[in-house]
Amino acid sequence: MKTKIKRIAALSALLVFAMSMTVLAETRQMARGGTAYLNCNYSNGMRNMSAGTIRGNTVDMASLIVTTTYQDGSEYVYDSGISRNDQFTSSDYEWSEDYSSIHSLYESANKLYDRVPLSAN
Repeated sequence: MKTKIKRIAALSALLVFAMSMTVLAETRQMARGGTAYLNCNYSNGMRNMSAGTIRGNTVDMASLIVTTTYQDGSEYVYDSGISRNDQFTSSDYEWSEDYSSIHSLYESANKLYDRVPLSAN
């Protein structure tokens, strides 16, 4: 009987932990060695994210656009613009419903050669 109670208590604790912190991550390889990622953590009904567009060895420019959809349906759009640097952004825990991102790599400001959309809903 004590063993059964211990097992139930252990499983309950594991379930509570699993419900309080869930991590979704999506990473994709891009052209010329670039990488796109969108990570999302869930805790007690709130979420946060980190996203990035990492240029490959021969990549000249990168951009990152992240759309945050909140539980009331409103949206916030972060747009890094096009830059010769890798692009990153993150958020604190917030009452969001979904994150989506668009990662782009360019030879020049006018010459896009790879675009990757990601979603963490």
